Amino acid sequence: MQFSNVFIIKQLPDMLNENLFINSFLGKPFALHHDFKNSKTYIILDKKFSSKELFLSISGLSLFETDLPEETSNLLQIFPYYEINLDNKGKPLSKFDDFYKLFYGKNSSATFIFYPSEPKETLLLKKEIEIALSKEEIRANKQSSFNGIKFQNESKQYDLFYDYGKRNILLSMLTTVNECLLNNGFSYSISILVKNTDKDIISYLNSKVYLLATKLITASIYDVNFELLNNKNALPFSEQKLSSSIFFSDHISTVKSISTEFFEFYGEIPVGTYLKEALNDTNKKILLDRNVFNLGTLVTGVPGSGKTSSTMHIIKELLSKNRPYIGIISPTEEWNYFGAEFNLFIIKLYNSKISIPFFNCPKTIKKEKFYENLAMLLSSASNSGPYKNAMEKCLLSAFSKVYEKTISPEPEEVYEEIINKVIERHGKRTNTGVKLSKHGENIIAALEPIRLMLKKEEFAYSKGANFIELLKKGVVFDLSEVSNSLKPFFYSLILNQIYSVVEDFDTFGDKDLRMLLCLEEAQLIFKDENSVASFDIMQRIQDFRKKGIGLFLITHNVNDIALEIRRLCQLKLYFRQSPDSAKIAFNDLILSPILFDDVVEKLKLLKNGTCIFTPIIISNERRDISKSIFINTLKHFPQKTTNENYSRSQKNYVTQIKLLNSELLPIPNKLVDILYLEEVVDTSITNEFGVITTDKLIKDKLCKIIIHGNKKKDSLYFKIKGGIENKIVINNYKDNNF
Repeated sequence: MQFSNVFIIKQLPDMLNENLFINSFLGKPFALHHDFKNSKTYIILDKKFSSKELFLSISGLSLFETDLPEETSNLLQIFPYYEINLDNKGKPLSKFDDFYKLFYGKNSSATFIFYPSEPKETLLLKKEIEIALSKEEIRANKQSSFNGIKFQNESKQYDLFYDYGKRNILLSMLTTVNECLLNNGFSYSISILVKNTDKDIISYLNSKVYLLATKLITASIYDVNFELLNNKNALPFSEQKLSSSIFFSDHISTVKSISTEFFEFYGEIPVGTYLKEALNDTNKKILLDRNVFNLGTLVTGVPGSGKTSSTMHIIKELLSKNRPYIGIISPTEEWNYFGAEFNLFIIKLYNSKISIPFFNCPKTIKKEKFYENLAMLLSSASNSGPYKNAMEKCLLSAFSKVYEKTISPEPEEVYEEIINKVIERHGKRTNTGVKLSKHGENIIAALEPIRLMLKKEEFAYSKGANFIELLKKGVVFDLSEVSNSLKPFFYSLILNQIYSVVEDFDTFGDKDLRMLLCLEEAQLIFKDENSVASFDIMQRIQDFRKKGIGLFLITHNVNDIALEIRRLCQLKLYFRQSPDSAKIAFNDLILSPILFDDVVEKLKLLKNGTCIFTPIIISNERRDISKSIFINTLKHFPQKTTNENYSRSQKNYVTQIKLLNSELLPIPNKLVDILYLEEVVDTSITNEFGVITTDKLIKDKLCKIIIHGNKKKDSLYFKIKGGIENKIVINNYKDNNF
């Protein structure tokens, strides 16, 4: 072994002074080897340096001689540069204080090598930086003149801003080098030695430091020495910056091992493998009975923690046997490849090739229940605030009248009736128009999503997709093209149709799995525990068990969804949580209170694909909840394939409107407004043949036109249909007042 005098730290002083620690080496090379698997820090001394000198300099330091714990080949030497941050007392903060936290238990290491820099080498490096800086600037000469008289040349200096970041780094490096020279030349250069194959640690260092250079060393750590690792071109660091690179496993709060109890699992759906002590993968499979998934599953974790790929794996396994109905609602495109892989319908809202009749009541459900649920969900998803109850009453009143005539109303008629009820309850009609109260104005504003939706051809018809058939084959609703403010609104409309299908299920599905319902970013509709939608889903989760409905709710953080809903979901997969929600998450888990601090810390640092799982175990035909355990989840990454082309652009139909008098002669030069859903969509003037055309209307949809007279009271109103030729005969036509 080339490295000599390797010591493991047995005890450190309670209050370690990093500057004193550095000065104790008397300008000799040394290294700190950080072993993440065992959470140990080793001090490596040069063979010319006695450890007794270190003991004498640092009171309370206890070491004992040992060997390095592992042999690592193909090393990568990294030469870093970084700025330092100071605390409120002016003390440098450790640049790498989360190293042990993030990589605790990982079978890897990082070795920080501190090599003394000679003053003459520092001076040479300073000159190199100054030369590099001079190349980052340009000098321009300009000759000025006035009235033909030439003046002497002017010289101006300009910065090259296209490489401004590099210039800033060079300036900062020059400051660092000057600090070293002012400090009597006392400085060390730093390099970091890691496994060349350890991409996680290399990525971590990239996020912390600016890499000046790297060097591959084809050798093991046992074959290297200080002379081999010295690089005279490495940047020297002053004492202050050196102290921010000193850290020890003993002085960093690491995530401790956490003992959880493993049970034997018997089932057909693999979820993951058991982590002993919350650290080591035992490869013991966690298998669940497929029928426990009708008890509700909550999957939560920050973006990138693995929650979606883990959920995809579970659903993939559930689809592989006795395929149930399935509906997936996602605000992004990430489920589309999954849908294509399993031959599901993929409906991209705002870009669908089929009509989606959200107001169509299935024949198998009572229409009163359908429109009551619809009114409740729409009012909950709206931005009507304190006017939510008033809006729900208006919706109920309008739906009651519309659905009395038919269970498949035309959407524009539904909207028109809603507006009529708002005016009836919260406004009044006058000779000059409509005057609304504050309630009415806010309700109309909150109903804007309905009007925007019905302007899209795919939502404008009373007939179209059959939700029973969609769910039977399986369907992914992709809301990626819907604005974030309108996504809760579409969640409500889709859920109402799915709830209607579920109504037809009997209550003998307790030991069956008939349907899977998965909601990505479920907080879009179920975050407010006081909303009617949240209260409604609480009731439904209890009924889902009896009807054999498997519900998956996926959120970013545990507190993104109402507490009562979390309580009712019995299967829980809690991935990495944000710091503010980790404590809340612990209260949902079945773990001993004495583990609170350790589990909360662990929840903040869980690796991708690792979670705390609360399972359900079937024993003697009983479903019993188990204590929470740490697992590595199994993940599924769909192949990037697509099924049939499911998107289209909206068609433009030409609508012709011809105005005739009682003698069937054309009426030219008349100003006409064309309205759809109470909004002017086009304005035109009839030509010499009394004709106007527009492509702003949807085929066969009822619209309104206003033919303006000389005075407002003389204006005439007619209904037309879009996409066809309309003839309007005006009897008793008088040109002087019309």
